[in-house]
This record gives sequence, structure tokens and C-alpha cells, in this order.
Amino acid sequence: MGLFRSVKNTFKKSEAAVVVQNLLEIQAKIGMLDINPATTANQLVNSVWAESPHLFDGRFGQRPHKLSIAAVAFARAISRLSDDDPLTLSFMMALGKIMDEVSVNGRLYPFNSVDEQLLDKALGVFTSVSKRFEQSSLGQEINHLLSQEKLTWEEWISQYKDEAGKHNPGLATNEKGFSLIDMMDDEPLRRAFRDGIEPKGLGRKFALQFDPLKMGMK
Repeated sequence: MGLFRSVKNTFKKSEAAVVVQNLLEIQAKIGMLDINPATTANQLVNSVWAESPHLFDGRFGQRPHKLSIAAVAFARAISRLSDDDPLTLSFMMALGKIMDEVSVNGRLYPFNSVDEQLLDKALGVFTSVSKRFEQSSLGQEINHLLSQEKLTWEEWISQYKDEAGKHNPGLATNEKGFSLIDMMDDEPLRRAFRDGIEPKGLGRKFALQFDPLKMGMK
């Protein structure tokens, strides 16, 4: 029984770590995060698990869902960071996405009483930190970034192009609404839109790296 529980624990940790890693990789892609998403994900999950193993290892007949574990892993990390730590924004963004998913689609998940306990704890941390930052620039940035998920594709690509044009005149939109970006394959951008990546940061990063002389070259 002990061996089986150990194997199950490893599997459940891995499941949750994948959720954490995926959320962090979204930010890493646009330069908001300069730590290793995979390593950080394992550290966050292992730390919260080691602190309260009885909540995760099924000893009382129930194991929490991977979303709940990921949420409380982020919450634990946030509660130990200072308000001005750069990771606070990244972890709050990630936790906010989980809370939003639970709020919208929670009824579709097989959550149990342990999940409710963990999610309530995570929501408490998220709400508390959000209130502290409510009037600060960090809080406004969190709210702004989280709201990006509500953009339509047209709004998203417009913000992307506008930001790119600000940082590279060669990409600026002319009076007819045309930009060199309109000539490029838009599938990578549509994928970024579906993944919930913030358009302005992505547009800025692309603009600073773009060389029009290399268009069309392999």
C-alpha cells in the first residue's frame, strides 16, 4: 500500500507541476519571467505538498484535483514573497488565471471537499494581495493583464500592431491601416492569442528584434 501511495503521489505532483509550468511558460515566452518554468513548477508543488502532505496524499480517501494543487502552490509562494518581488506579479497572474477558470467552469470539474478547502485558501491569498495592490501600479498591471483574455482577435492584433509600430517605425500602421505585419503569417499570433499571451509585450519584443531586410529569407 505504501509503495502504491508513493507512486500515486509522484503522479499527482507531476500533474500539478505541468499546470504550473504551462502557466509560467506563457509569461516566459513574452519576457515577463526569467526563471526556468519547469524547475520552478516542481519546486512550488513539492514545497506546498511537503508542508501539508495530509491534504494531498489521499490518506483520508480524497485527493485534490491538479488545478487545486497548482492554485495553492502559487498561493503559498505568493504569501512568502515581498510585495515588490518581481515574481509576485508573475505568480499572481498565474493564480488569477486558475481562479478565473474555476469561477467560469468550476462545475465541469470533479472537485471534492479537499478541492474546496484548497481553492478557498488560494482565493483568500489572491484577494488579500489584490486588495493591497488595488491602488498601486502593480495591482493595476495585474488587472490589466488579466483582462486581456476578454479581447477579441481584432482588438488583440490591433494592440499588438500598435505596440510594435511604436518601437519599430518599419512596422508602423499607415493612414490606410496597413502594416508590414499584415503580410506575415498570422498563425503564430493567433496561437498566442488563444494562449492568452498579452499582446503589447509580445508586439514590443517582436519589434525590437525585427529586421525588415531579412523578410522572406530562410
